[in-house]
Amino acid sequence: MNLFLRFIPIVFFLFYNSYVYSQELTEAQIKASYIYNFAININWPNFNEIDTFKIAILGENTQLYDNLKLMKKSKTIKGKPIEIIYNNDFEKVLSSSSQIVYVCHSNLDYLSDYFWFFIEKHSLIITDGADRIIYTMINFYKKGDKILFVINEQNIESAGLEVNKELLILGGSNIDIYRIFKEMEEERIILEEKLKGQTRKIDSLSKIISLQKGIIDSLNFLIKFRQKKINQLEVDLSRLNQQLYVSKKILDSLQNIIIEKENYLILKDKEINKKYEQIEKLRTDIKFQYQIYRELRENIEKKKLLLERQEQILSQYQKKLLIEKKRNYFFIAYSILTIIIFLIIFLSFKTIKRKNKQLEEANRLIYNQAEELKVVNDELEKVSLAASKADNVIYLLSAYGTIEWVNSAVETKYFFNKAEIIGKKLYELTTVSSEQIVKFIEQCRTKKETVIYEVYFKKRDGSYIWVQTTLTPVVSNNGEVNRIIALDSDITKVKLAAYEIEKKNEQLMLQQEILLRQKEQIESQNKIINSSIEYANNIQSSIMPSDGFIRSLVKDYFLIFRPLQIVSGDFYWMAEDDENKDIFYTAVIDCTGHGVPGAFMSLVAERLLHEIIFMKNIKKPSDILINLDEMIVKVLGTSNNKEKTLAGLDIILLKVLKKQKRFDIIFAGAKRPLVYYIPGENDIEYIKTERISVGQDLFQRSSKKVFSDYHIEVPQGTIFYLFTDGITDQYCKFLKKKIGTKRLLNIISEMKNEDLLRQKFSLETYLNYCLKDEEQRDDITFWAIKF
Repeated sequence: MNLFLRFIPIVFFLFYNSYVYSQELTEAQIKASYIYNFAININWPNFNEIDTFKIAILGENTQLYDNLKLMKKSKTIKGKPIEIIYNNDFEKVLSSSSQIVYVCHSNLDYLSDYFWFFIEKHSLIITDGADRIIYTMINFYKKGDKILFVINEQNIESAGLEVNKELLILGGSNIDIYRIFKEMEEERIILEEKLKGQTRKIDSLSKIISLQKGIIDSLNFLIKFRQKKINQLEVDLSRLNQQLYVSKKILDSLQNIIIEKENYLILKDKEINKKYEQIEKLRTDIKFQYQIYRELRENIEKKKLLLERQEQILSQYQKKLLIEKKRNYFFIAYSILTIIIFLIIFLSFKTIKRKNKQLEEANRLIYNQAEELKVVNDELEKVSLAASKADNVIYLLSAYGTIEWVNSAVETKYFFNKAEIIGKKLYELTTVSSEQIVKFIEQCRTKKETVIYEVYFKKRDGSYIWVQTTLTPVVSNNGEVNRIIALDSDITKVKLAAYEIEKKNEQLMLQQEILLRQKEQIESQNKIINSSIEYANNIQSSIMPSDGFIRSLVKDYFLIFRPLQIVSGDFYWMAEDDENKDIFYTAVIDCTGHGVPGAFMSLVAERLLHEIIFMKNIKKPSDILINLDEMIVKVLGTSNNKEKTLAGLDIILLKVLKKQKRFDIIFAGAKRPLVYYIPGENDIEYIKTERISVGQDLFQRSSKKVFSDYHIEVPQGTIFYLFTDGITDQYCKFLKKKIGTKRLLNIISEMKNEDLLRQKFSLETYLNYCLKDEEQRDDITFWAIKF
């Protein structure tokens, strides 16, 4: 039911077909109606985001503009208001995102530029009277007194648009336009009145034009004289264009070489960057180990501060203990003196009794002092216990380095007995010379400052560790150093970490030197390789025909030759028969592989072709391919040994006999077609050849290969298109698929009536657009020859 309803407008349109044209609507009104119907029968991918539906006109067509403005007042496009943009605001046309762009006949010379610009903006391009539709989507044309249109569905899909099937059915026919303009009849009458007024103005201007006609006639003679000079300048310009063409070909070749070198350098830069990443990783590891080293140093400093605080507490308790001892000695002496006095006055009872009381008081004081001394001794014992339980080895030295006390860590850390160490000099325990230890102790004693030094210490069990010793002076009340506290810290892990860091730094330096040497070697090898490839390119170029030789045999030609690398597996070939000067051979060959392997294969193929035709005197194209197949198999061994690399080629080979105003052509091919166009014909001709390669075998043969000859006779001016599969297999991002043979044939069909220089420009423009965001996949060869 839905399908039936969708076809009702088509039936209605056909019913009114004759009636519409009987109303004598203008051409602009008909085209405006068409444009409106195109808009409602095409789907835009971003239509929901459109606020205003924009229709742009590029060129001078005021009548179409006026009719579209009238339609704008009463119509909408799928509920969207309409905005008309005219050529007077050309910059606005290009900058706006117009849904429809109408290109007038006067602007068709710039159609290719418009096409590539608007296709990315999802715009529908409508042209008027274009002689080719390679760059159009919908094109108006006249048939008698009717305005018809043709639809290029592929280009519409390339712009991301979707065409309703009803519009495809209507392609080339009319639609119901009377109903649309019935609503605008009053506006049309107003425009007719304006047109009458303009006609009166034109009549008044015609008189002025007749007066100026005489002046124009007098100028015609001068124009004819200058035309002769212009003709001469055109001849000179043609010669300069030919020189420009040759220069462009050389420039294209140099650009391809530069691109290949840049790609190679990019690859090498990636390898070097990878090496630098490895270096950065090693540097990160070093930073991590250095962080561990810093944390160890910070732990040592914390322990050092803790020890210094303990030493201060110990020093204070020692001072307090000394004062208490002096006080006790005083009280003891005083007690003895009291006893003597009591003996002296023993005879006096009262005196003795009084002295006894004094003695009791003295004893009470002595007892109190003894209790205080006991508390001090307890505190000193706690400090001593803390020092004895510390992880670090702590010595109490005399002012000149004799060990007076050491904590228990000396037994667990160094495996020495405390009794063995006490009374020895500090330098007797280390591997450092006595002069250095004495020097350190003297520096600590005389300058009253902390001294730090490192030694490689030998423990009792014979093992060695790195020890950092800190000498701290203990200053008495009179300002002299009477004791020195020595603190040993095990820094073996720190030393090992530093050694590892130093070792890795040396490795990094060594790796950096190796990388620099490798870089120099790579650069040197690159120069040698590039030099060799450039020389190989010169050798390969020598097997291809020169521009002068080609032009001596054919009327005109153009060539698109783009190797994937500097040298190519494709090559084009042309040779003149050695017996008959009216016969020549031409071919396009695609060898297995590309780059250097493909170039070697091309040299082999060219030499075998020359040997078969001119030494074996085999002149029939099918026989040439059969012999070429057998010789490649024999030379490269691709039939019986599966382990060898499969090598072969695809080819289209023509034998051309020149006749008076005609050419007799016999050709044969392997996986390559022949495409040609005879001027005046409607379509191009496409002839397939055998679907087998020359030489290459994917499986063992069960029988010999067979190639056939094809014969055609064509007039002068016929254009032959020879190409490899590099152009058809090239992927285009905007198409989301390969160019393909069908699309390439459409392009050739569209440009077939242009001169070869314009054809080359159109094809290269299309190819460059495909390669803008994609990498080239294979060698590309496209050779157009005009006989």
